[in-house]
Amino acid sequence: MFNPPAWPVMDASDLQLILEADPRALRGPMSRRFAKAFSDFTQAPYVIPVANGTVSLELILKALGIGPGDEVILPPYTFIATFSSIAYTGALPVFADIEPDTYNLSPLQTEEKITDHTRAIVAVAVAGRPFDLDAFEALSQQYGIPLIVDAAQAVGAEFCGRSIASYGAAASFSCQNTKNLTSGEGGIITTKDPVLYEKLQSLLDQEPGPCLGEVPCALLLSQLSRLPAQMEKRSAAADYLNAHLADSHLVRPLDRDERITRDAHHLYVLRTRTEELAAAGFSREDLLKDAHQMGLPLLAGYQPLYALPSVRSEMTRRLTGRQTDLTPLPVCEKASYQEGLWLEQFFLLSEIKELDEILEIFGTLERRYFS
Repeated sequence: MFNPPAWPVMDASDLQLILEADPRALRGPMSRRFAKAFSDFTQAPYVIPVANGTVSLELILKALGIGPGDEVILPPYTFIATFSSIAYTGALPVFADIEPDTYNLSPLQTEEKITDHTRAIVAVAVAGRPFDLDAFEALSQQYGIPLIVDAAQAVGAEFCGRSIASYGAAASFSCQNTKNLTSGEGGIITTKDPVLYEKLQSLLDQEPGPCLGEVPCALLLSQLSRLPAQMEKRSAAADYLNAHLADSHLVRPLDRDERITRDAHHLYVLRTRTEELAAAGFSREDLLKDAHQMGLPLLAGYQPLYALPSVRSEMTRRLTGRQTDLTPLPVCEKASYQEGLWLEQFFLLSEIKELDEILEIFGTLERRYFS
């Protein structure tokens, strides 16, 4: 039975910083210390810690003036918070399909969804892997539509040598308990726009509830000191697994993009070789079930957002004032129901011996299916 490392990693340094924090304060000294440290880490000039990664998106949308009658484009292959943050403003979420080789939002499909009512694009770095930021920044400039970077899973990621936090009008991060930088719950907004920063601060002045307390800020400050080394270990582990699975008949790694100079690897994502498995009389569901029985808890990943009851509900239609287009999108359908396989990020903190155990499970299943 494979046992992944415990998460999160904690020691006495976390407790020391917690003891220095004033639990009664909001936007106090510890919040400012963490904001400065995260700014230094990402080179994003403005950093705002907030209560969670959902409210961070909501605040960005509100600060950009988005509301009823507007449209915001997003991928269907993401967590529900990307959708709900748009719907809560009263704007209409508009789905565009994803790329087959990366599972990130497609620039071409996004451009096809742009209308006179489009007021923002929320592109998601799924699994911590940056999307095509060059293409989306070009779209943003061409159409005058703000790009919001949903980097909930992508803390520390870089594209073309730049932190993902420095792209778009603003970026949003999650610090929920499974995330690579965690305080149990929390979120972060980054922006390089001083006007947008002042609008965000004004929103928090009016309603301080979304602020992140001093204790979780202390935890983030402590956890941030470990993040670079953990990122190196995850990247090395992902490279090791990718190299050994490159010729697998079961799965294949996502395509490599040389412009991604640092992948956060919040999830280790593989694509099932569905056609080869089907020819042998098996499916992704067989692979998932058999891997679980052997002690490897592979996940199937996201369902398409447009398939979720909450998205299809009458309440959502009332929030947005219009019916969201729920038409199935082919690449997302395949990723969600036939191909996608996930391992959570803490598996990538394993030692080589444990990574070899993962590979042996895949090897055993391959021999079983294709012998």
